[in-house]
Amino acid sequence: MGRALDDLSISMLRGAAAAALVACVVGLIDLLTLDAQYALAPNAAALFVFALATGWLIEGTMRRPLDRRPVRVLSLLALVMLLIQPWLLGPLRPSVEYPPVWHIMIVGLVAGAVSLPDRPYLALAVLAAAGVAISRVHQRMSTVQSLAEAALFLLTCLAAITAIEALRRSARSISAATTDLWQFHEVAATERMRESERIRMDAIVHDRVLAALLLAARGPDDGTAAGVAASAIADLEPAHGDPQDRPQETWAGIIAAAGERLGLRVETRTHGAWTNDNAGEAITDATLEALRNVARHSGKRVAVVHARFTPRLARVSISDPGRGFDITEDTGRSTGMDTSIRARIEGVGGHAHITSVPGQGTRVVISVPRASAAPTLPPARMDRSAFGLVVLFAAAATICHGVIGAAHYGRTSVVVAVIAGTAAILGLLFVTWRAPHTRWVQWGICVGALVIVGALATTVGDPMRPDWQWWFVGALDGVIAVLAFRFSGRVALVTALLVPPVIALVVLASGRQPSISAISDSATQLLMYAVLGAVLRRGLGRARNRIARLARATFEARRAELALEARAMAAEERREALGAAVIPMLRVIVRGPLTREERSAAVRLEAAVRDLLVARRVVDGPLAALLDQTRRRGVRVELAIASRMPDAQVVDLRKVLMTTLPTVPDGSLVRATWHASFDDDPQPARIVLILPSASAAKGQLAALRTAHLEELVSLRNDDELLILTVLGAPGEQRLPCNR
Repeated sequence: MGRALDDLSISMLRGAAAAALVACVVGLIDLLTLDAQYALAPNAAALFVFALATGWLIEGTMRRPLDRRPVRVLSLLALVMLLIQPWLLGPLRPSVEYPPVWHIMIVGLVAGAVSLPDRPYLALAVLAAAGVAISRVHQRMSTVQSLAEAALFLLTCLAAITAIEALRRSARSISAATTDLWQFHEVAATERMRESERIRMDAIVHDRVLAALLLAARGPDDGTAAGVAASAIADLEPAHGDPQDRPQETWAGIIAAAGERLGLRVETRTHGAWTNDNAGEAITDATLEALRNVARHSGKRVAVVHARFTPRLARVSISDPGRGFDITEDTGRSTGMDTSIRARIEGVGGHAHITSVPGQGTRVVISVPRASAAPTLPPARMDRSAFGLVVLFAAAATICHGVIGAAHYGRTSVVVAVIAGTAAILGLLFVTWRAPHTRWVQWGICVGALVIVGALATTVGDPMRPDWQWWFVGALDGVIAVLAFRFSGRVALVTALLVPPVIALVVLASGRQPSISAISDSATQLLMYAVLGAVLRRGLGRARNRIARLARATFEARRAELALEARAMAAEERREALGAAVIPMLRVIVRGPLTREERSAAVRLEAAVRDLLVARRVVDGPLAALLDQTRRRGVRVELAIASRMPDAQVVDLRKVLMTTLPTVPDGSLVRATWHASFDDDPQPARIVLILPSASAAKGQLAALRTAHLEELVSLRNDDELLILTVLGAPGEQRLPCNR
C-alpha cells in the first residue's frame, strides 16, 4: 500500500513539474513580447529564479522521486513573487493586463497542494488570494472584480487540494478493494485446490488402492500387487512438494514411458507446451488412466493420443480400436472412468467426454480451459462520488468567471450571452463528470467545448485586448481537468490546443484581426490543466497497478503453501475415511506373500473402499460395519450412488439398507443405485435384491412387510425384489411403486 501511494505521489510531483515547465515557457514568450508597461529586469530575474527552481524540481523527480522540497520552494517562491508583484513586478502605469510572471506564480501556488499538508496549504492559499486582491487593486481594478479574482484563485486552490486528497482516498480504497478481492480469490482458490485434491485422492484410491487389493486377493504372487501397493502408500503419505517443483519432463515422454510399461504401442502427437501444475497433473493422470483402461479392457495393444496445449485451452484425446463397451450400463469400467477420469478433470474446471460402442473401440476427449489465476480488477477511473466536491469547486470557479465577464462587458445583450455561456459550460462540466466512459462521449465533450468557445468568441469586443473579455476560456478549466483525468489526457490536450485556432477563425470570420498572443495567453491554463489531469490519471493508474502486482505477488507466494496444505488435508481425509485397516493391509501386500485369511480380508477391504468411492454420502460408520458383516455372510453388495443425491433421500436410503441387509439370506445379491437426472427431477433410489430361490424371495418380502416397507417393495421375478425410495415434497406421503 505504501509503495502504491508513493507511485501516486511521484506522479503528482511530475505533474507539478510538467505544469511549471509549461508556465516557464509561456512566461518566456510573454517576456519576449513584453511592452513598455512592465519593467524587463525584475520580471526576467523572477522568471530566471523560478526556472531554476523548476529545473531543481524536474531533476528531483528523476533522481529523488519522493523529494517534496523543490515543490515547496517553488510554492513559497511563487507566494513571495505574488506579494511583491504590485511594487516590483507590476505595471509601470495602470493596466488590466497580467504581468509576464503571472502564470508561473499561479502554477507554483497551485502546485503546493501536492507537497504541503492541508492546513499549511490552506493558509498559503488564503494569503495568496489576499495577494491577488492587493495586486489587482494596485492595477486600478474595481474592488468587486479584485475580490472576485481573489475568490476565483482561492477556489482553484481548494479544488486542487480537494482533488489531491480525493486521489489519495481513491488509492486507499483501491488498495482495500484489491486486497479484499485477492483475499476472496485466495479463499476460492483454496477451496478449489481442496476439492481438486479430494478428487485426485479418490482417483488414487481407485487406481492404486483398489488395484492393489484386487491383485493381492485374486492375482498371482508375481510382485505386481506389491509394486502397486507401494505406490498407493507413497501417494497417501503427506505431500512434500508442489507439483510445479517436480523434475520437468516432456508430456510426450511421460505418455510414451507409460505406454511402454503397459505394453501398448502409443501413437502420440503433441502441439504446444504442457505446464506441470495442478491442471497439468490432472490431465496427465487422467490420460494415464485411460491408457490403463485400454491395456485392461480393449483387447488391443494400440492407442492413439493427440494433445494440443494453448494459452487458453488444453485438449487431449485418447482412442483405441478395441472391443468397446456400453457406457449406459452400470459396469465397473464406467464407474472407474467416472472416478479416475471425469471427476479428475472436472476437479480442475475441465470436461471429459467418453464415447464407446461395443466392437468399435473407445474415445476419451479431455478439455481443460486455461483460466487466468488473477481476478479482473476494475479500471482506475475517476470515482464520481469521491470527486464531487472537486467538481463543485470547479462549478463555483466557472460561475466566478461568468460574473467577472459580465461585469467587464456591462452591455445587456452581452451579459445575457455571458449568462447563457456560463450555463452551457456548467452543463458541459456536469456531462463530463456524470456521462458514461465511452469514446463517443469524450470526443463529444471536445466538440461541445469548441462549439461553446466559438459561439462566445463572437461576443468579444476588441480582440486585441488581453483582458477579461476572454473569460470563457478560463471558465473551461474545470471541464478540461475533469476530461483529462476521467476520460483521456489526449482528448483534453487536443481540446486545449484547438481552442486558440477556433477563436482565431471566429474572429477572422467577423472581419477583425485577432491577437494571437492574447488568445494563446488565455488558453495557457487549459493546456496546463490538461497536462495535470493526464499525469494524475496516469499516477492513479500506476498506483492501482502497483497495488494489484503486490497483491498478486502475495497470493503467488501463498499459492504453493496453499497447494501443500490442500494436498495434506485431502490425504489426511482419505486416510481417515479408509480407516485403520487399509494402509496396514497395503503394507502387508508390500511385504507379501498373503495368507488365505489375508486374501479374504483384502477382498472385504476392496469392497469397503469401493463403497467409499461410489457411495460416500450414504455409507456412514454403522452402515459400513453392517456392509462388512453382510459380506462376511457371503452376500454380494454393490453400491453406485451419485454424490448429488438429495440429503433427505440419503437418509431414507440409509435407513432402508440398515433395515434390509440383516434379513437378506446368504448367497444373495444386493445392488443399490441412484443416478441424477439431466433435468433435476426427483429420481428414485433403486435397491434390487436377487435371492437364491423363489422361496427365499417370498420370505424376504414377508420380512420387509414386517419392517413396514411393503409400500416400497415389488416382486419383479420369482427370485427378484425391487425397492424404490422416492423423494417427495416436504410432508408428502411416499406412494407404493409396484411394477
